[in-house]
Amino acid sequence: MKVLVIDDSKTARAVVVHSLAPLGCTVLQAGDGAEGLEIMRGAKPDLVISDAHMPNVDGMTMLTLKARDPQVAGIPVIMLTAVADQDFVLQCLKRGAKAYVVKPFEKKTLVMKVCKVLRIEPPAPAEAQVRAHGPLVLAVDRDEKQLSALMEFLLNGCELLTALDLRPALRIARERRPDAVWLDVSEPAEQVRGFVETLRGEGLQHWAALVNRGAPVPPVALELHLGAVLPKPFIRVEVREFAARHLGVFQRFLSREGNAVVMSVPGDPQVRRKEWQPALEGQIRSGLQRAASDGAGRLVVDLTSVAAPADLHLVAGLVDVLEMAHQTNLDLILAVGDPDLVLSFSAYQDLKGTRCVRGLREALAISAPPAEARPAA
Repeated sequence: MKVLVIDDSKTARAVVVHSLAPLGCTVLQAGDGAEGLEIMRGAKPDLVISDAHMPNVDGMTMLTLKARDPQVAGIPVIMLTAVADQDFVLQCLKRGAKAYVVKPFEKKTLVMKVCKVLRIEPPAPAEAQVRAHGPLVLAVDRDEKQLSALMEFLLNGCELLTALDLRPALRIARERRPDAVWLDVSEPAEQVRGFVETLRGEGLQHWAALVNRGAPVPPVALELHLGAVLPKPFIRVEVREFAARHLGVFQRFLSREGNAVVMSVPGDPQVRRKEWQPALEGQIRSGLQRAASDGAGRLVVDLTSVAAPADLHLVAGLVDVLEMAHQTNLDLILAVGDPDLVLSFSAYQDLKGTRCVRGLREALAISAPPAEARPAA
């Protein structure tokens, strides 16, 4: 199955590509309607997903030109639009679109629309869509391109809900109960105040302000004590560092003991697969980098909660940890409670030679600075 994605934003295309991953389809990409029509004529995709508003040939014009070309007229189109206006949506449908999705969207919404248009079964929610999510964050901003960028930057870190203004954001917050809200505070102060106070009254306590880079923090954000500030336009490294600080994702697995960083590996294999392993590339990596810059010298991986033997997800994660330790110049020690677990590592070439000790206490004793280097009591 081939799907063509047309959007002038590379970030927006990346979000769509990632959303379609559970379907296992081949995804082609175009930057505007004219390029999209050329690809349609050559590749004959099964479906087109197109942004409505683009430079050069926009989505509406593309629909008109497509309908006049017998080579591509029969290819179904799903239109992506930031405009939820009924008249605009009707115009899209009249020009041949089979369905529409309002941006920014949740990935499962797009997948369900694609399955409905193509008349295929949606992927099973188990193995086809397993992906670890940390905290659930609601981001509210009128700039859909910034929300799309934020969605891409947080793919490995947490689950992101988005809203373009405060009214749908209030509904989403009440339905999904996010762990945190990241709010554009350039909206009218009275509306921001009412939104924050309403949800705080309903128990939502974790907030951050989205502020234009270089601009002062609006007084309403200070008044409401929205002390955590994330500047726009978003930068990938900053977003992940901010998520690590504000959401404390990596802190679930990392702690500091003297000159050692301790990574706790959960004993439950489902938690390892759904939370620990996917978090490695995001907040855990940034946490290790920050600890190394703060003077840490050793990384102790605490495996004492893991029962033998090692499974594939555990070993794959440890190989990633091994690479992270190398990149951050941290000495790596595995603290294990069951000797059979060590034996099960021997089958994996990438982990051979990794130092293993019995128990966390022994590992931390190795990580401590030499006695002569410690200040006198």
